[in-house]
Amino acid sequence: MVIGLACAWLLARYQFTGILLLEILNLLLLVIPPSVLGYYLVQLFGRDGLFATVSHIDVLFTWQAAALALVYIWGLVQLGNPIRLTSEDGSSS
Repeated sequence: MVIGLACAWLLARYQFTGILLLEILNLLLLVIPPSVLGYYLVQLFGRDGLFATVSHIDVLFTWQAAALALVYIWGLVQLGNPIRLTSEDGSSS
């Protein structure tokens, strides 16, 4: 929830160089079918994925992976987008 609020506040209040990339990553879940997103999450969190090579932690098919996916799905997309849109509407008046 904290990540979703912070991302929504950042997107609504500030203009910076990577804002388009952050918005694309934020809205990606709403556009990509769940099976394709699941494939990309397996590739990201797999034994040879980016997360495992950087952190040296294997989280594939564990409760930690489910928690990371839930934080992204619920925190950023389901909570962040409505808050960002509401903040943008309120800041223009």
